[in-house]
Amino acid sequence: MKKINTNQSGRSMIEMLGVLAVIGVLTVGGFSLVSKVTTAHKSNVTIDEIGTLANKARTVFHEYVLDKKEGDALNFSTFNAYLANAKAFPASVEANDDGFLSQNDIQYDLQHITSSKDVDYFYIKISQLDNEMCMTVSQSTWGSPSLNGYVGICVGSDCGDKGGVVDNSNPGSNVAKGGAKISLDGATESCTAGTNNVVYLTFR
Repeated sequence: MKKINTNQSGRSMIEMLGVLAVIGVLTVGGFSLVSKVTTAHKSNVTIDEIGTLANKARTVFHEYVLDKKEGDALNFSTFNAYLANAKAFPASVEANDDGFLSQNDIQYDLQHITSSKDVDYFYIKISQLDNEMCMTVSQSTWGSPSLNGYVGICVGSDCGDKGGVVDNSNPGSNVAKGGAKISLDGATESCTAGTNNVVYLTFR
């Protein structure tokens, strides 16, 4: 007769539940870490694109203004078209009818504006931003008038056709000038839920 061994070792249900709980915690933590890394990478790419686009735009902006005064720039419907023709945009974005579109589906639109004192500026309208990216862009340091011609920033759809900085004598909490960045309270108030946030950066 075969002897039955009644001392076989095995895992109890409680032990198995404990193992599953540990695996679940590690999985959630892993997803959270991946999400944070992805968001940080997207933010870095966007900041780099904006900075590169601003630098490239400044290299041809004064040529554009002179050409426009002489009528040569009338061959281009917008400043965006002028930039696209000059290849003055980052390789990571592509030109479209509304300006330039990033791989992260963020839209950049550059406009030439003239102040009431006939001073020429341009601004970058950065749209299709979610709340977190809006906060990142508005809280970044973009330079100063003496360093790179940075004039100011405005956050929100109420910034207007001139980007909310030029000729704005009474800026609110969503506007900062002279190299400053939007205050944390101003950014929190202006950057809303959803993906329709807009930030305007004005340069000379």
